[in-house]
Amino acid sequence: MIDGHVVFGVDDQQDLVAEAGTLVHIAGGSTHWFRFGPGGGGMLSMTSRAGAAAFFTQVDREVSPINPDLGALVGIAIAHGLDVPIPAA
Repeated sequence: MIDGHVVFGVDDQQDLVAEAGTLVHIAGGSTHWFRFGPGGGGMLSMTSRAGAAAFFTQVDREVSPINPDLGALVGIAIAHGLDVPIPAA
């Protein structure tokens, strides 16, 4: 994390908070998510998966950070070959 804070969920661990200066490692194949806290933040993301930059670029262009369309997000993820597990109700 560069600034601000981000809340992460990785597999069955949920609501892990990372603040500026924190390194978060997410193992390949893990189910994960993240959301920026109030006021946003900045993070540097490194991935070994080909096409990750294209995925995040499309999300940035097409999904509002204020009122995100989760259907659009899932559609973008699927278009980039990502598996999107549906949470249990």
